[in-house]
Amino acid sequence: MNAYVDDILRRSDVYHAELDVIIGSFSTVDTDLNSYSTQSTQIKQALGPYKANMADAMMRGSSWQPPAEAKNWGKVFQGYIDQISSLENQVKAANTSYQGILRTADAAFGRASEVHGPIPTYENHGLEELSANARKELTDKYRVRQKLLSDRKETIEGKVDRLLRELSLVKHEIQGLKDWLKV
Repeated sequence: MNAYVDDILRRSDVYHAELDVIIGSFSTVDTDLNSYSTQSTQIKQALGPYKANMADAMMRGSSWQPPAEAKNWGKVFQGYIDQISSLENQVKAANTSYQGILRTADAAFGRASEVHGPIPTYENHGLEELSANARKELTDKYRVRQKLLSDRKETIEGKVDRLLRELSLVKHEIQGLKDWLKV
């Protein structure tokens, strides 16, 4: 019995180490998303002076006539729209990568749960305690990894949703400015 339980624990350790590596790979996706968020913030900040100039032009000019700088601003705005489109594609690619990692993690969890196998219970007090301790150890390891995966999923999915929503809003805002300029 002891050798049987030791073998299950050893194989389980291998699968749990694999799960740790897989869960750790979510950090790469998280880092990429943080970088994209920073770039999005920089674009929004760079738009500030242009929006102020637009507001000034609206105040001093006719609402029917775009300001003389309209063509230059239109080119700048188109550049920002292109940057945002590129960021959206990068966020979607990171999300696709994340989904692949998630599928790999699900498969690894399946392998880890299978290796646990049935650890028999025994009437003999020593063997009964050994099998109960082994079951508890395996269950605890498994639950810790499930919690880590759940936390990572929640964080990354929230960032992806928030970033895509934010980029869409900024893109529409810029497009609205371009539409007003009639360029």
